[in-house]
Amino acid sequence: PLSDADRASELYRDLLAHDPRDTTALVSLGQLYSERERLPELLMLRRHELALSPDLERKLALRLEVARLTGELETRGDRVGALQQNLADRPGHRPSLDALGMILRQKGQHAELSVIFDKQARVLRDLGRGDEAAWLYRQVAELRERALADVPGALVAYRELHALVPEGDASEALARLHAELGEHAKAAEWWEIRLAVAPQELRATIAIALARAHIASLQSVRARACLELALVQDPSVDEARDPASKRGLGQTL
Repeated sequence: PLSDADRASELYRDLLAHDPRDTTALVSLGQLYSERERLPELLMLRRHELALSPDLERKLALRLEVARLTGELETRGDRVGALQQNLADRPGHRPSLDALGMILRQKGQHAELSVIFDKQARVLRDLGRGDEAAWLYRQVAELRERALADVPGALVAYRELHALVPEGDASEALARLHAELGEHAKAAEWWEIRLAVAPQELRATIAIALARAHIASLQSVRARACLELALVQDPSVDEARDPASKRGLGQTL
């Protein structure tokens, strides 16, 4: 014999068969499925409601739930597709971005995540939503540098980030990456840009880094000027002050 919950579920399904938009039946049947952890039925119900709902906020919430449910049912493709549709409807939708980040990182799909975030960053940048685009470009840059070992791609993303937040530390990352590639003159250019906007407490350290870049590119006069600047900013910096130190840059000049 059917349990009370089964009979109630059957009743609500009959109501929905007669009126697919019956809000009371949708809510009550969803609660029954949730309480009994009938995830496949709940997923079908949410998709049914998603197809009917005219309200964008409700659609966003439903797609998030579809993503969660399909995740529990181990159907990653549906999760990612639902979340990407959310982003198509609402660029920059942070819960969807966070969910995509979690899903694709867990699966090791860093390249796919980088592509999705890069596309979203461009959309948001073009919409004039610079802060949100900057957050995404930083994610892209770090994914490319650390997870994908794609230094040229990371350079592109950091340049986009710098264009949006020129007072930030993207120039420092650009200098570091160019130095790793052996492009020391280019690294020096970015260290100079960083030095111009750096907070006071970082200027000595950045001047030392700039001096190193000048030394590597055989610009000893410029390097010495940077060391002098570092001493002005912080007289206790041994790397600039003590030519005899093994760590000192002065001995190189």
